[in-house]
Amino acid sequence: MFGQDIEKYKQQAKQTLHEWAIQPRPPLKMRLCKVFKQMLLIILGTFILILILFLAKVKVAKAEAIHGDKPVRGWFWYEDPVVEEKKKPEQPKEPEKQKEPEKTVKKEEPKENIKKDFDFPVIADAPPVLRKFLKEPTEENAQEYLAWQYQYFQHLKKIGYNLRNAYLRYGGQLYPISGYPESALASIYFLKDRDNLIAKHIASARDKIGLIYFYSTDCATCQGQKPLLLNFLQKHSLSVRGVAISREMSISGEIDASLPFLSVNDPVMVQRLVQRYNVTTIPTILAVIDVNGQPKIQALGVGLTSVDLMESQIINFMIQEGFIKEKDLNPNFLIEGN
Repeated sequence: MFGQDIEKYKQQAKQTLHEWAIQPRPPLKMRLCKVFKQMLLIILGTFILILILFLAKVKVAKAEAIHGDKPVRGWFWYEDPVVEEKKKPEQPKEPEKQKEPEKTVKKEEPKENIKKDFDFPVIADAPPVLRKFLKEPTEENAQEYLAWQYQYFQHLKKIGYNLRNAYLRYGGQLYPISGYPESALASIYFLKDRDNLIAKHIASARDKIGLIYFYSTDCATCQGQKPLLLNFLQKHSLSVRGVAISREMSISGEIDASLPFLSVNDPVMVQRLVQRYNVTTIPTILAVIDVNGQPKIQALGVGLTSVDLMESQIINFMIQEGFIKEKDLNPNFLIEGN
């Protein structure tokens, strides 16, 4: 019985399903319109609900504003009446004292450290060459200063030599100095004795001293130096060798055949001698002295040089190398046995 019912129900279900399947459905457009209408109704209902709640809140706020009641305070809230404070009578204000204007003290701004080049202090009366070298110690300025210094020392030697001779000749007439002759007649003998001592000491070292003379036949100064050198050689009989060089100091020159000593003008030898002894000016007279087998060089004169200056230079050279002492040149200081 139950099996027949089940089969019956199955047949009905299949038939119903078949009928539902073959039943014509509305088009898709109509179905979409139906869904859209349903959504629109839901949105509209939500908007009406929100509007109702908003209007209800506004009514509550208006009621609180009219009745002065607030739900937070409750039914039994009590506020004390506001008591107005009595205003105190205003007291007359004292006139304000005028404030003295504040003195503004300007702060000294720190001076910027301005770096300056070091300015070497030089006295105002310093020679221009010396001032230039001390202010700007370059190699070129040093060369100029050394050239000036050499001329300065040469001039000092002339001053000292002529001052000595003037005193020896005329010192007795001016003022006496201890150790030197005080009369004019004694000065003459003193000078003569001193010249004899100089000649004696130069002659004692004649075999150890020689001269080198750099000259040029087309040099006017060399022509003026020639008789002075011959006078010096006649007086002291020293050996001399000449070096003939051109006026420009670049090549060898013509030999002066009138000189009583040998001269060389071989280009190689001339160039080597000029470089070895650093000769830059003509005429130049060099003294070569043998000190224990080692040659020592000293300039006797650069440019026009007198006989007295050549003698003074060679004597100073001998004192420097220990051949004689200064006191050996003063007759008044000579002691027998020394």
